[in-house]
Amino acid sequence: MHQTIKCCLLILPLILLYSCSTSPEEEGKKLATRINENDEQFLIELQQAEAEFVKDFNASDYATRDDAYKDYDKRVADVIIDYREREQEISAERGETSLKYFKDKNTDSWSAFEAAFESGIDRQLLARVKAALKNTDYPASVVTAVRTVIPAKPNAKKIIADLQTTKIAEGFPKDKCWFSENQRWTLENYEIKDFKIEEVMADTNKDYVFVASMRLENDHNAFDARVKVSYILPQDEDWQMEFVNSCGLSIVRTHKYDDLVSYEIADDGWGGVKALQITNNSDVELVVGVDYVARGNRRRTAVLASPNKKAQVGGTFGGGSVTSYEIGFVERY
Repeated sequence: MHQTIKCCLLILPLILLYSCSTSPEEEGKKLATRINENDEQFLIELQQAEAEFVKDFNASDYATRDDAYKDYDKRVADVIIDYREREQEISAERGETSLKYFKDKNTDSWSAFEAAFESGIDRQLLARVKAALKNTDYPASVVTAVRTVIPAKPNAKKIIADLQTTKIAEGFPKDKCWFSENQRWTLENYEIKDFKIEEVMADTNKDYVFVASMRLENDHNAFDARVKVSYILPQDEDWQMEFVNSCGLSIVRTHKYDDLVSYEIADDGWGGVKALQITNNSDVELVVGVDYVARGNRRRTAVLASPNKKAQVGGTFGGGSVTSYEIGFVERY
């Protein structure tokens, strides 16, 4: 009797160990179930983030629509981070289990574990999660809420930043322009100073149009400019610059370089036709503004004068014989 009890006590732990051990199939199914539960939780939390954003939305909390969208984006990002953390935890456990079977050189158990895991995953649910992660469109309810935000008109800092992404022409009537009609000044190459709105031409919930003055400066030269600027408010965005039109751009005259250039009306070498010869006697590149009369016609141009070289205005191939001239400016180029 005692011997029988003793044998039973010895066998019992082995029975319990065997009955409590988890098969490879069960381990695989268990991890697959956790994957499915994580996917379901992600979709639920994503819907909750949308619902809570809309429920708590107050347009006055946001200065711009972009701020509102950023708030929603952060909520969604938090949901995705939590989802990824849970996913990585499950993935790490799967890797450890798979490695265990490799170390035991038990390929049958490994195959059974992997097969159970793969077959246990809800592929349709996983596809919904992947589609949600790839989707970059905002839900209709979020868009509707954000549309109620009416952003403040762009301030000087915003306008200056937008202007520096544009190019402008000289902007005067043709007979008043020094430079080619195709010449454009890229404002990102200049520092914008003394910006001032001189006149507001339209100021509604959809349009903001004004004329502004400013100075453009870089290491070589400076220009005073006036521009007409139009902003519009799209239905789902913040104020956007619609256009910039030059109302006049004038080089700032410093007179620093005036005595570096010499002038002479002389024969251009083509048989008695005279041209204005402009000589740059310096080592820096200069631009010279010239008003001149050729064949009785008054003309205006800006001439690029290379260091220690001559440039020509008028002459046989430049409008005819020059009879008189006046220098408007000499500046760095």
